[in-house]
Amino acid sequence: LVSDNLGSRGIDTMNVSHVIQFEYAKSSQEYLQRVGRTGRMGQPGKVINFIREKDVDLHKKITDNV
Repeated sequence: LVSDNLGSRGIDTMNVSHVIQFEYAKSSQEYLQRVGRTGRMGQPGKVINFIREKDVDLHKKITDNV
């Protein structure tokens, strides 16, 4: 599945094993909506983030709270 931010909301897709973020989320809520597409119904899932220098602080805040 390849999508943008719009696809991270309101779609219920099964069997998404990986979410790859080429452009990092702008907030923790956006991050959780995106990664919520994988690992549904107790299934395993992986998230891969490409993080630029400007995203490091937000990434630390989000991962400290997950």
